[in-house]
Amino acid sequence: MPGVDPAKFGLPPFAALRFEQPAVGLEGLVADYFVFDSQGPQVQNVTNWMLPTAPVVRLTLAQAPILVEVARGKWLRRPTAAFYGPTSRACRVTTNGGVTIGATLTPSGAARLTDLDMSRHLDGVIDLDMIVGASASEDLVEQLRNSDQGAAVKAILDGFFVQAMSQPHRREPEIRSLAQALQDEELDSVAELGARLELPTYTVRRLAKRYFGFLPMTLIARTRFMRSLMAMTEVGAVRGYEAIDPAYFDASHFLRDCKRFLGMTARQFLAMDTAYLDITLRARRAVLGSSHPILDKLV
Repeated sequence: MPGVDPAKFGLPPFAALRFEQPAVGLEGLVADYFVFDSQGPQVQNVTNWMLPTAPVVRLTLAQAPILVEVARGKWLRRPTAAFYGPTSRACRVTTNGGVTIGATLTPSGAARLTDLDMSRHLDGVIDLDMIVGASASEDLVEQLRNSDQGAAVKAILDGFFVQAMSQPHRREPEIRSLAQALQDEELDSVAELGARLELPTYTVRRLAKRYFGFLPMTLIARTRFMRSLMAMTEVGAVRGYEAIDPAYFDASHFLRDCKRFLGMTARQFLAMDTAYLDITLRARRAVLGSSHPILDKLV
């Protein structure tokens, strides 16, 4: 990205990372592309953390397996071409180096890619070919394997998603409106959300559950929590509670959401070794202006 110094990412010498802005025609559909590569003995059997996020397509080009904790103590090997549903909690991933390529989708983009009910795929991983078909999935992986797995990746992903998302979804205007409303820091109730969308609250609930995976109050809480956690990562754990969203009544209110979305307190989480996650947040903020896709301002 012109004007962005990669030194800001804070990468160790055995790792490389790219973030890319998808094509203009994918604005509001695909939030980002990323490529992560690491090599050497330091990256064997490393456990990383992923924060709650939107649906993501991940392509694993590494030879060694990547294991994902889909439930406490339950680990699955990630498919080569994988579709992650929306997530409600932080989870661990065990990696062994190699190249991973990904694309984070917005709710509108996920709806164009697949008409699956997102509430049935919370915190889960399925093969991408179940969504786009085996031929399209295999072709995408082959193109990426044959590329430089760096600067050439963006054009390959652009071509794939422009074709796969060529047809607008019938509920797209409402999906986009709901996604935009969730970014309003003043929003704090389902009734207010329905009023903004000019929809009955029962319609908002169905819309949120099917296309975002969660009921509206969970979406509001998740956005508020992620806004607070990202602010804490910037100021540090010691001063962190000064940065939490003013919508929290008190510290105990925030700690309940910590337990819900992290499984621990924010200070406990920030005290852990989350080096790869920290690098990703810094790099995304430097390149795209937002550290996390849930907090992206949609147009």
